[in-house]
Amino acid sequence: MLAARMLIGRAAADASQPLDRPTLVFVPSGSASRVTVIDGASNRVVSTLDVAGRPSHVLVSEPTGTMVVSFEGRQALQLVSLARPGERSILSLPLTPDAMVLSPDGYLVGLVDGARGSIAVVSLHQRKLLFELAIPGGPRHLAFSSDGSQLYVTAARAPELALVDIVQQSVISRATLGRPDATQTAASALTRTPDGRHGFVALRDSDSVLVLNLSTLEPVKRLQVGRLPARPWGTADGRLMLVPNEGDGSISIIDAQALVVRATVPAVRDVAAINTGWFESLAFVTSRTERRVAVLDLMGFARLGDIELPAAPGAGVVNDSGQKLFVSLAETDQLAIIDTQRHALVSLVSGAGGRPSSAVIARTNNYCH
Repeated sequence: MLAARMLIGRAAADASQPLDRPTLVFVPSGSASRVTVIDGASNRVVSTLDVAGRPSHVLVSEPTGTMVVSFEGRQALQLVSLARPGERSILSLPLTPDAMVLSPDGYLVGLVDGARGSIAVVSLHQRKLLFELAIPGGPRHLAFSSDGSQLYVTAARAPELALVDIVQQSVISRATLGRPDATQTAASALTRTPDGRHGFVALRDSDSVLVLNLSTLEPVKRLQVGRLPARPWGTADGRLMLVPNEGDGSISIIDAQALVVRATVPAVRDVAAINTGWFESLAFVTSRTERRVAVLDLMGFARLGDIELPAAPGAGVVNDSGQKLFVSLAETDQLAIIDTQRHALVSLVSGAGGRPSSAVIARTNNYCH
């Protein structure tokens, strides 16, 4: 990939993996107008990309060779070419993105603005806004379908899921997630299985996860989990769904084929992310406040131990081989690198820059939710 060659430069000569299969980790600053690029093979900073403001969210599209940056309080995205980092443009928007997600093929970006009550879709190939759409009840979370043709939108003020068709640019179906008269409105983002057959939504106020048939949006099963569940995280092989329960610091492990809860395992509270690795046999549950990563055995459904971190972490990401977990450490301006096989913190990369808020990678072992 030309973009990777341009950014890695001389550092690629030291990489332990082929040049055409680099692992570039993009680390947005939490206090400065820049994104630091780290070569995940050599664990070295290889580039710093100045952007148009302090980044709120960053996505990286490998097919289009584009880094997409949003900014807090601004109705705009910045598109940065990774092959020619000097080529960058500002795309004006009618909304202020609270969050954004990348389609599975890497060509579309979905945006949500809860205050405005709308979503939008941007084409990275065409470098333009395709449409904005108001969502009754207020949109809260987005997830693409497995083929990228539709968006699943969870409402903020109603126990409802809307299905948006991107070609038709409209809501084509709705599903009720709870009792219409209930106060239960805290529904998580939908997490689909990799084959697109089922979707899983955590319902915080009922300590449950609702399983939907994504071809019909009909409910298939409701599973009781731990207290106050948050958004499910899936394994890349589609075998399991992992649900962090914020009320009791546990993880409920759901068999995504049999649709049963296999175990609920003590873990950590205030979960920033759940990443899976080492041939999908392990889960790494990162806690912001506890400054640690709980390691779970996904074969025996048990907690194996903890990896202590020197500072509060942000969301992490695993490389495409599943052998390295990259976790930003905002308080130390560092990126922590964890060996997934050894369950150990093996390196701290300094110079990640300006209170790094997250770590993003174009190619990853964990599928897009």
